[in-house]
Amino acid sequence: KWQAVEELEKEQKPQSAIKLVDDVLAQAKKEADTGQRLKALLKRSVLRNRINSENKYLLIKELNELLEETKSADDKAIVNSVLALSYKNYFLEDKWNIGRRTKLENYEPEDMAEWSSNIYENKIREHVAKSVENKSALLKVSPDKYSGIIEKGEDSKEYYPTLYDF
Repeated sequence: KWQAVEELEKEQKPQSAIKLVDDVLAQAKKEADTGQRLKALLKRSVLRNRINSENKYLLIKELNELLEETKSADDKAIVNSVLALSYKNYFLEDKWNIGRRTKLENYEPEDMAEWSSNIYENKIREHVAKSVENKSALLKVSPDKYSGIIEKGEDSKEYYPTLYDF
């Protein structure tokens, strides 16, 4: 199905591609395949943003929901890593506006659009730390398990033999 999604993207048919991605997402959820769920969520986010840039909050909401459902240490690690990156990307995308806000202490608005820079920084640090907190479990997992979302280079096996190293 991923090949069909790519073809629809080339044909500039994002809504049709989203329907296929939703099928992949449903199948991955049924099979408890976190790697494919992440790939599908990320792809759907890209496609949604091509249709309407107001959808940028949805990915972070969906990643937080996935994190709640995730059981294994390696799945939690990869979701936390992607979540940290998503918070960072969102922050950088609107850094100028976010940086002008008064820093909020001891309060976190439900709406991310109201967050100050310190809240984003704390969220990013929190999820990066959580992504590597279970070192012993991550040292036993090959990054190949997440080949759908991790692009490996020529020397990856040598320098990044485990998910922890990645």
